[in-house]
Amino acid sequence: MNIEHQTDFLGCSSVWRDIDPSKWMYLLGAFGANNTTYSNAQLKVNYCLSQPVVPKCQLNFNAPLLMLVIMFNIVKVTCMAFAATRIHDNPLVTIGDAIASFTSDPDIHTRDMCLASGDIFDGREIGKTVCLEYQSRRIRWFRAASKRHWMTTLLFFAVAISAILGLLIYGIITQLGLGIGFSAFWQLGVGTAHAQTIISGWKIPTDGYSALVASVLVSNSPQLILSIIYLLFNSLCTKVFLAREWFSYSRARKPLRVSIPEGAQRSTYFLQIPYRFGLPLMAYSTILHWLVSQSIFLVQVTYYDESDSDYNLTISSCGYSPPGMILTLIVGGTLI
Repeated sequence: MNIEHQTDFLGCSSVWRDIDPSKWMYLLGAFGANNTTYSNAQLKVNYCLSQPVVPKCQLNFNAPLLMLVIMFNIVKVTCMAFAATRIHDNPLVTIGDAIASFTSDPDIHTRDMCLASGDIFDGREIGKTVCLEYQSRRIRWFRAASKRHWMTTLLFFAVAISAILGLLIYGIITQLGLGIGFSAFWQLGVGTAHAQTIISGWKIPTDGYSALVASVLVSNSPQLILSIIYLLFNSLCTKVFLAREWFSYSRARKPLRVSIPEGAQRSTYFLQIPYRFGLPLMAYSTILHWLVSQSIFLVQVTYYDESDSDYNLTISSCGYSPPGMILTLIVGGTLI
């Protein structure tokens, strides 16, 4: 996002709309002999002048970053094409595929041990028959995944929410320090850059090519974290619904849901998560990615003087949107 700023001798900003003009004071240095400062004079500002400028629209892109994205997409498409054309095995895509495979070609080491689970064989000799008695019990959904998986997913959620809350508190404190009240807070908009919402004073460079790359990495790093959270949450839901489908065969007789049906078997229209759960999850992910991109984003500021001449000065930084952060917290909270 580019902002082109028109500067004049005494600039005005929308930040000061709520300030009484009669209290505006401008500190002006008074100079004596040999340009030495001997006193400071305070001038009262009665009003502020501004003039409309012609907007300057630009389309900027970074060639190295663009080539990097294209290369990664080429690698991804190549891997997908290789998997689709060169791999001809019968993959175990669904739980029905696994059941059909194990019933048609049973394991000789676990024959006649249909009630055995993986932990039964810990410390036991493989091939030794284990007799188990069936016991009906209620199994909760959270037992479908390991405690480590649950803790990792919740930890990433907690870290992401804590980071957003921290940035939101920082933004609110900064805006209150600039004299912006809560009534004008929502007027900052979502994904809209303002002079008072541009991050400044940090250790990341703000000019030159290194500043652009650093700002791009900082503004897009939340997208990486959000993608990791989506993969963890999707994997968690997959395990839960896999266990749900597996236990459903114990309650009623029904055909297997397989990739390549034979006889009474039925085909699958989804991998493991049903559409009524998978589609809302994808919608949540799409909305969250968009809200995060509108909460912290790349900003480039180009300065011009009163004659509309370019100062040849462009500052790259990151902008933030407190309303966007609030909406991100609300949507992410409902997902949890």
